[in-house]
Amino acid sequence: MSVNRIILTENIWLLMVANLMGLAGVAQRADAQSPATGAAISPTPWRFEHRVLLDYSIDPDAMNGECAIVDIDGAGHPDLWWSCYVFLTDKAAYDRQKDLYQMAWYKGPDFKQIFRMHKGVTHGGNWCDINGDGRMDLVTGLAIESHDLVWLENPGHCERTRDWPMHLIHHGEVDPDTILFGDLNHDGRLDIVVQSFRNDVHVLLAPADPIDGKWEIFHAGHSDHPRTGASIGDVDGDGDLDIVWGRGWLENPDDLRLPWKDHVIDPQFGYDAQSVVVDLDRHPDVVLAGEEGFDGVAWYNWDAVQNKWLKHQIAPAKSYSGLHSLRIADFDGDGDMDVFTAEMAMSGYIAQEPPHKVTVWENVDIKKNEWREHILAETGSHNARVGDINGDGLPDVIGSNWNNRLKEYPMKAEIWINRIGQGPSTRSEDRTKP
Repeated sequence: MSVNRIILTENIWLLMVANLMGLAGVAQRADAQSPATGAAISPTPWRFEHRVLLDYSIDPDAMNGECAIVDIDGAGHPDLWWSCYVFLTDKAAYDRQKDLYQMAWYKGPDFKQIFRMHKGVTHGGNWCDINGDGRMDLVTGLAIESHDLVWLENPGHCERTRDWPMHLIHHGEVDPDTILFGDLNHDGRLDIVVQSFRNDVHVLLAPADPIDGKWEIFHAGHSDHPRTGASIGDVDGDGDLDIVWGRGWLENPDDLRLPWKDHVIDPQFGYDAQSVVVDLDRHPDVVLAGEEGFDGVAWYNWDAVQNKWLKHQIAPAKSYSGLHSLRIADFDGDGDMDVFTAEMAMSGYIAQEPPHKVTVWENVDIKKNEWREHILAETGSHNARVGDINGDGLPDVIGSNWNNRLKEYPMKAEIWINRIGQGPSTRSEDRTKP
C-alpha cells in the first residue's frame, strides 16, 4: 500500500496560503514532493469549509444517534437532520428526556432555520418514502418502554408541526443500531434491514399497504460476539441483495424463510466493522472499517481462482481506530471512488486517544492500491454522512460527536463543505451559522 499524507490542520492551511504569496512553491505543482513521505502531493488543492450549525447544550446523558442528508420538506434541495438518544438501560436518563423533542432538522439551502420533531427517545433512524406519496418518511426504533420499530409519516407541512403521524412496523425488541432499505425479495417494494444492538439482523418485508398491512419479519443472523455495522449489496453477483454484517456477510437465500448463510470475509478483522459494498475495480468489492478496534480500513475483492477474499489495506491498522463512519464517494470528481472515514472521540463511555481524525482517502491508483490521506479535522465524528448539500455536484460531509462527556470534543451539528479545486486551500473556520 502507498499512502501520501496531507493533514489539513491550521499550520498546513497557513502553509498553503503562503504558496499563493510566493513564499512556498509546492502545493500547486503536480510534481511537488511531500516532506513527510517524499511522495507527490495532490496537484488539485483540497479544501473543506468547516461550519458548526449548532453547539449542543443538552442533557449530558444524551448521545448523537443519527444524521442524514435528505429533502424533508420536498422543496427540491437537501435538508439536514440529526437525532439524539440515551442508552437502552438508562431509565433515569430516559425519564428526563422522554418529553423533549429529540430530533432537529435544518432547512436548506442555507440551513439557518431549525425545526424540532418527535417527542421522546429513539434508537437508529433512516429516511425513505415508505408510503409512495413522494415525501420522505423516517423509520426509527422507540427506546426502553415499547421497543417498537415505527415509521413517522411525513405530513407535508413539516415546518408547522413537530408531531408526525406514527405507524407501527414491528412490536418487539428489534432495537436498531443500523436501518437500511432495499428490495430483498424482488417485489418492487423497499424492505427494511435492521442491525440490532442485540447482535441480531432482521429483515422486514414491506406490505402493499404500509399503514394497515403486516410487515413480515425474518431473522437473518445472530452473533454470540458483539457484532456491529451493516450494509447491503449484491456481494456474490447473483442478482439479489446480501447483507454485510461486521467482518462477514449474510447470503440472501432467495426464499427468505430459509436460513441466511453467514460467510466470513476476514477472520483477522474485528467483529465490529462499518462496511460498504462498492465497485472499486469493476467487480463487487467490500470495504471494512474497524468500528471499535484498531483494524483501520481495508477493501477486499473476491479471487475466484484462490477461492478467497484478497485484502488491500487503505488506512493503517494501528493508526486508525474507532471508525464509526465509513462512506464512499467521488470527492474530487476524477471518476473513481474515494473513501471517507472518521474516528469517534468517545467509544461507549471510554475516551479514545486523540487525535480523532476525520479523513478522506483519495483514490490515486486502485491497481497499485495507492491512496492519499487528507485529514479534514482532528476532533472526531460519529455516524457522519456524505452527500451534496449545496448543489455543486461535489460530496460534502455532515456529522457530530457521540456525546457531551468530553468537554474538549462536545456534540456539535457540523458540516464540511467540499471546496476541492475551488481556489487554494485556506484555514478552516468554525461558524455558528452558515
